[in-house]
Amino acid sequence: MLFALGLLLFFAVHSLVFIAPQLKPKLVGRLGAAGWKGSYALIALLGLALMVLGYGQLQALSPVLYHPPLWLRPLVSLMMLASMIALVASLIPSAIGQRLKHPQLNAVKFWALAHLLASGKLVALVLFVLFLIWAVLLRIHYKRSGKSAAEKRTFGRNDYLVLVLGFGLYGAWVFFLHAWLIGVPLH
Repeated sequence: MLFALGLLLFFAVHSLVFIAPQLKPKLVGRLGAAGWKGSYALIALLGLALMVLGYGQLQALSPVLYHPPLWLRPLVSLMMLASMIALVASLIPSAIGQRLKHPQLNAVKFWALAHLLASGKLVALVLFVLFLIWAVLLRIHYKRSGKSAAEKRTFGRNDYLVLVLGFGLYGAWVFFLHAWLIGVPLH
């Protein structure tokens, strides 16, 4: 139940602007910009927390649908590295980010697909398929909206920073953060 409620809250708040674009200006008018951002963040974090708690509870009960072959591990690692680089590119203006069009959604897509390949449990399948579908649908929405940057960026200093920080985040995630935050060591 926590898992489903968390998914509902997380996806609802993250999709609200796209499903009902006229609603955001009304809420900003009523709550103010800070109130809107705070409410948005609170609902998103609550959804994430419930999702993580529910996922943890369901992990032990979830049936295994398939056992990923060992040869997929290098591919999963490369996809996660791409995810980390895309995530950093969503925070730092760069040619990499511009070429990815919407780097944060690409980070989610790489992350979800990598985890689909790495985990064969039913609860994992539900979680990562939903995230993958959500990211693909939002990316389609962005493409149809026609929003694009006016000038093309050339590869430069920020791109090197994106790569260095992306590799650093990936290393921290593999050797420390995944075990600490998720409870599953990767090395």
